[in-house]
Amino acid sequence: MAAKKQTDELNNDPKNWKLRIFYFNKADKRAIVPSRNSSFGPTFNFASPKVIFYLIGVFAIILLMLILRNCIIVD
Repeated sequence: MAAKKQTDELNNDPKNWKLRIFYFNKADKRAIVPSRNSSFGPTFNFASPKVIFYLIGVFAIILLMLILRNCIIVD
């Protein structure tokens, strides 16, 4: 219960939010955290090294889909 209270305090601290939408906190080990506005769903903790791999993976999938789309479509 104490751990949840601590993570809630970290999440609610305005110092940990850059431009009000980017969560950046090195003390918080979670890579994915709840956003300030619950209707937007979770967000990344951009201070976590794991996030770099998540973002590289997402961009690689998008790039691969674009390349394959252009290879399959023949004019």
